[in-house]
Amino acid sequence: MQKAEIYCPECKWVPPGLPLWRCLDVCGNVWDTFATGGVCPKCHEKFEHTQCLSCWKLSPHKNWYHYPKKAPKELLEKLNKKKSTKVNSKEVINV
Repeated sequence: MQKAEIYCPECKWVPPGLPLWRCLDVCGNVWDTFATGGVCPKCHEKFEHTQCLSCWKLSPHKNWYHYPKKAPKELLEKLNKKKSTKVNSKEVINV
């Protein structure tokens, strides 16, 4: 499975991978919510929504994960015919 790009679904802000979110509902722990899939590592509370620290909008946590689209096999073959080097699906973006 491809690694997800993580960014706010509303404003496209990319979180820096630091412990910036607080478990306000239960224990007050501060952690990087994207390192644990929205689950507090201290009390194990699962957060279905995550607030953006840039635009402040609340979005479903799962909507922060964006997976690059795979290139269709036909497009890869076409590109490989035009180039002397091979192209794989990880090199093609925005098809």
